[in-house]
Amino acid sequence: MSSGLLSFNQALEYLGVNKQELKRLIREKNIVPYKIGGTYLRFKKEDLNVLRSHLKRRVRKTHWLNEPTQHSPLSERLADFWYFNSFYIFSAVIIWGLLLIIFR
Repeated sequence: MSSGLLSFNQALEYLGVNKQELKRLIREKNIVPYKIGGTYLRFKKEDLNVLRSHLKRRVRKTHWLNEPTQHSPLSERLADFWYFNSFYIFSAVIIWGLLLIIFR
């Protein structure tokens, strides 16, 4: 730890990701592991800090559900409602028209 290198498990804990995610980050060359003794993977803490800030920024962008919603104007909402429900509205009008003709 004094040399500024973290083991694989320490890097998992430091970044807060699972094994598959860390392996994917290594495979995509987002972080460079160093082999000690030919087999032991170690990571520089500075590299992990950069990656950690990038991961936090990416997570913040993906959590759009937590952001306060900006409501669109009424005209846009009505246009969307009409676009997605026009078939049902036309069907209801035709059915009411047929019912009026039948029961008159």
